[in-house]
Amino acid sequence: MRSEDVVNILAQRIFTGKLKPGDKLPTERELSQEMGLDRTSLRMALRQLASMRVLDIRPGDGIYVLDYSKHAGLDFLRLIFSQTADENGKPFVVDEYTVQEAWEFWAAFFPMMLQVAGKRSSPRDIKMQMDCIDLELESVDDPQKVVELNLIQQDMVARATNNIVFQLFSNASRPIRRVMVGNFVSLLDRESLIGHILIKKALLEESIANPLVWGEIAARYGEALSTYLNLLRRQSNGQDSFASLVKQYFDSAKHKN
Repeated sequence: MRSEDVVNILAQRIFTGKLKPGDKLPTERELSQEMGLDRTSLRMALRQLASMRVLDIRPGDGIYVLDYSKHAGLDFLRLIFSQTADENGKPFVVDEYTVQEAWEFWAAFFPMMLQVAGKRSSPRDIKMQMDCIDLELESVDDPQKVVELNLIQQDMVARATNNIVFQLFSNASRPIRRVMVGNFVSLLDRESLIGHILIKKALLEESIANPLVWGEIAARYGEALSTYLNLLRRQSNGQDSFASLVKQYFDSAKHKN
């Protein structure tokens, strides 16, 4: 086993509550035997988790689990969303409640970033976004490509802000966003996916016709993201499939227009 594997295993145990705040880990010798890893490599793994503020290493006392919700940062969340398998080799899936909470944050954060980007975007930036959306429309039968194109569009928005904090946050949150977008796309049928892409295209076309309305456009896209979040919650409560709920939303939007 590698030190990276130990980091992943302990992070998963902490995140899923198998290791709770205040728990004291076994000794280094015991952990080394359990993990099948030399103590030097084990210490590297423990220090990495300590740097993420999920472990507290107390010399002469032991190693304690910290409450990640109070101490950890984006690097720990990024690590969790990057997991593909648990310690038994089975697929590791982030629970739907955490995914919904990530959506809740994104629905509030992305429109703000979009508004800043809109004010600073060049005509070339807008054209690149439009080309990417057109390619997404052509790729609706390839969900994996749709996910990648969505991530590219989000990264474009971050770069267009010309703000290093937005850009670094975008870089750090990519694994989180990949899970969110992948989950979203997997729940849609073809018609609903096309409807979502057309919403993005219509808003971008509106920004080209009137560059002064970026604030309004960002707010409207934020409303769409908030609607998706509410539909995800309804779907998780057993109220119809997500695709049918989204279709109802699109049909309602068309009727209003």
